[in-house]
Amino acid sequence: QRQMCIRDRTVTVTGYSNYPRNSESVSDLIGSVESEDNGFYRIETMSNYTINDPALYGYKGVSQFSSTANVNVTNIMKSLGLQASAAGNRYYYNQNTAVINMFLNLKYLISHDSYSGDLTYLDPLASKDGVSIYENNRYLPIGFAAESSISEYKGESFIQFDNQNELFRLATGIEEDVLTRVDIKDVGHKGLNVIKSGYGNYSYQYSAPDDGSEDCYLKFNYTVPDDGPLYVTFDFGEIKNVRIKVGDSVMRTHSSGKYMDIFAAGDFNAGDVVSFQADAKDQKNGSGTIYVYQINSDVFERGYRKLLKGALNVTKYDDTIIKGNIIAEDDCLMYTSIPYDGGWKAYVDGKETEVQSIKNAFVCVPMSAGEHTVELRYCPPGFVVGAVISILSVATLVLLWIFVPKVKKKRFMSGEGTAENK
Repeated sequence: QRQMCIRDRTVTVTGYSNYPRNSESVSDLIGSVESEDNGFYRIETMSNYTINDPALYGYKGVSQFSSTANVNVTNIMKSLGLQASAAGNRYYYNQNTAVINMFLNLKYLISHDSYSGDLTYLDPLASKDGVSIYENNRYLPIGFAAESSISEYKGESFIQFDNQNELFRLATGIEEDVLTRVDIKDVGHKGLNVIKSGYGNYSYQYSAPDDGSEDCYLKFNYTVPDDGPLYVTFDFGEIKNVRIKVGDSVMRTHSSGKYMDIFAAGDFNAGDVVSFQADAKDQKNGSGTIYVYQINSDVFERGYRKLLKGALNVTKYDDTIIKGNIIAEDDCLMYTSIPYDGGWKAYVDGKETEVQSIKNAFVCVPMSAGEHTVELRYCPPGFVVGAVISILSVATLVLLWIFVPKVKKKRFMSGEGTAENK
């Protein structure tokens, strides 16, 4: 795959020097990690360069764009705050919350420009030419014992933070929200009349500034309650770029792209006043939403420790098999972040067990309390039938190749094929 990445740099519509972005540095850092850690985990970039970065850079990741993929996975990713489109059947990762990193088996994160919106649970490992790689110290493996109620996940809230809270609550049994709302302090809009219709919901209309300037922007100010990151969704239609500021200093600019997602805005100190400012010169009338949340570190830690106790210890894996050991304190559903389709079979202690799912998106396996060996096997639906048909077809061709010439020769020798006998 890395060789493929090098060849991709010759695509004529992109300059050789910047496609793919930081390819050599990214590949070297991934290679250094993989040489030390041969486990089964995922890696992602903190900000996507394409909609298929794992294929571009050659790592096992989350992001994908494939017309043949299970659209239910796309839908659940969208509900949880990843950029996603069911119509395009794509979803891709930008640095999201620590909750999502935990549920998506993300062990390593790569920053293209040494900037991270959230370093709370990330340990720096190495850097090269402005590219850095971090290890998630609140990592969970590909599968773990969760409360059986996780199968009831609906993810129907328009506020993606609510859906993450729901998934966390159903998995852990902890009723408190792991992500908590940050109330707005005040606003500093210019050139706009803005009306608030509920938490995070606004409509706006152009109004010429009193100072005669042409400035026209939205500006929302928040006081940070506790030390740590802010997580944000910003969706105001065609207004895509939002500047994140502390006082007059611009910390970074985030582009929301085509799809609403949750992004990590940065690490802040309690009492900081953080502003989200977006120019509206080209979109002077409209409506949109901004939601700002923080993680409840105590609730998150309790949930993580509980799920870690039932973590799957993967002992063997390849393209079609995952084997491991797990200890479940109670009857549970072993959650995995493996995309669900009809090709999976599960074996618990050697006995085939029904494969279940969360919203037909993630593979889950029910099991009783105790210590178990678990094996997941994958065979594409229709593979056996297709293989049998292919074998029979080949056999038929071989038989025809062998016997047809013999029949023709026999007919010729007997005179049946001569002109006189016709």
